[in-house]
Amino acid sequence: MEITEFEKDGKKQVFKPVFKSIAELLEHHKKEFGQKEAILTIDVDSGKEQKLSYSQLAEAVYKTAQFLSQKGVKKGDRIAFAFENTSTILILELAAGLIGASSVPIDVKRDTPE
Repeated sequence: MEITEFEKDGKKQVFKPVFKSIAELLEHHKKEFGQKEAILTIDVDSGKEQKLSYSQLAEAVYKTAQFLSQKGVKKGDRIAFAFENTSTILILELAAGLIGASSVPIDVKRDTPE
């Protein structure tokens, strides 16, 4: 698949995705990198670190996608969620994409109440 409908610095660009889907990306990284660290988050208030390996990330994304599906989220839907800036946002973004839904993360520390 090629996407050629954009320009950069006045030149037509061709984008060729490496993976055909989020599922393919997750499975590739799980197989290739397994227990290597995929995500490291640090809570700026407490200093607490959370680490997720590629295997843990894939498992969390699949479980979250299953949860969202059970709640009625389906392809073409749009979901918004409000969290502090943590790995949860990335997991929800990937899970929504896995289903075919669009997501709108709202950073509760930065975004306005509206």
